[in-house]
Amino acid sequence: MSTKIENNIDGIVDYFTTMTKDTEIKAMVSRGPKESYLIGDGFKIKAKVPMIKAKSTIGAGDSMIAGFVTGKVLGYDEKDSFRLAISFGSSKCLEDGVTPPNKENIENLFDKIEVREL
Repeated sequence: MSTKIENNIDGIVDYFTTMTKDTEIKAMVSRGPKESYLIGDGFKIKAKVPMIKAKSTIGAGDSMIAGFVTGKVLGYDEKDSFRLAISFGSSKCLEDGVTPPNKENIENLFDKIEVREL
């Protein structure tokens, strides 16, 4: 990714839109407490991340991927799989160090995450 687009979210979304065209590849882009994006062939989804007081971000990205995969295994559509991904990642941030996400926190955060297509 060129330096020109690294700090420009529109450029990042455009880059991954091109990279995922005509593929089964999906890209998740997290901007920490700001927002997150899911981009795939023919769709772009933006999610508003819930406000939390993070204890640790270690493992949040890995937890986000685990949440997305879990959603797909459970038969969720793209939006709800992405919502679950953010729930997993955000819930992980509520834990100290490498402690995994808490199921109760995942469930509580799920309905608070707003997603919309771009």
